[in-house]
Amino acid sequence: MSDPQLIDELRGALASQRVLIADGHHRFEVALSRRRLFGGVLSYFCWAGDPALLLHPIHRIVEIPPAAHAAWQTQLAALCDLVPLPDRQALNRWLASAQGQGGFGYAQAAQVYGLRLRQEILADWLLHPTVPQPLADLDVVILHHVLLPRLGGGSTAPAVRAYTPDQAKALAMVEAQPGICAWLLRPLVLAQTFALAAQGMLLPPKSTYFYPKVLSGLCIHPAD
Repeated sequence: MSDPQLIDELRGALASQRVLIADGHHRFEVALSRRRLFGGVLSYFCWAGDPALLLHPIHRIVEIPPAAHAAWQTQLAALCDLVPLPDRQALNRWLASAQGQGGFGYAQAAQVYGLRLRQEILADWLLHPTVPQPLADLDVVILHHVLLPRLGGGSTAPAVRAYTPDQAKALAMVEAQPGICAWLLRPLVLAQTFALAAQGMLLPPKSTYFYPKVLSGLCIHPAD
């Protein structure tokens, strides 16, 4: 749009609205720090109530240290209840039906599991979190602050080799490469994401994957 009157009308309509920044906050912060150099920031606005707007999780591919492989399996069994699942369809049914915090899909070698953090460990974490309380019950926070550090021996968490919103890709990577595992997360609820942002909370990195992504040509070239 290049019509000044239309731009002013749009600016006025948006002035009283709350906007969730659904991009990586580091990119927004960099853009904000350079705002004096440019006339604006390239942005894509979407109505939060649009039924086509989807919020996907981002899965983790984690490297199991070779020297800690046996201890990893022992500690995993001590921390979590694992339910073996026959295939990806069963995994998705398990994830969709899992209630409460600390539920994950887990894949290692050719086996897929439904995994839940034991209730006593979860309860202790929620009583004594090391992050702001509103973030403490997010699965992604529980994974990075409770599970991975303990599986790694408590000193340092195992390295995350890759992130992907594609569940099939995550499972294929695990099947093709020994010594890694996949943590398959459930999506955050959009209303919960808004509520946390309204409290000034920054979600952990790689927590959300908003879909669909805008086609870049629509942002670069005039529609007329």
